[in-house]
Amino acid sequence: MPFFIDTYLDNSPKLLAEIVKAVSAGDLEAIFNNAHQLKGGSGSIGAMQVFQLAKKIEEISQKGTDDGSLAALIIELETAYVAAEAELKKHL
Repeated sequence: MPFFIDTYLDNSPKLLAEIVKAVSAGDLEAIFNNAHQLKGGSGSIGAMQVFQLAKKIEEISQKGTDDGSLAALIIELETAYVAAEAELKKHL
């Protein structure tokens, strides 16, 4: 299990950074791709709040328009990730 946790903790901050960058650039395809990857990893590792938020971000970006909610969801996602990261580090 520590291998999966390490991999998740290595990859997720990069995906989060790419999502933030893509939101700033208005690149909905990049938002979708990175949120999709983050959703998958989060679901596999059991970080369900991160999973749910990444899923919402993925769904909004897939529609092809930002209805204005992405910025707020990104803040929630980052907060949820910090909590998940702290919890997962206890298992290393």
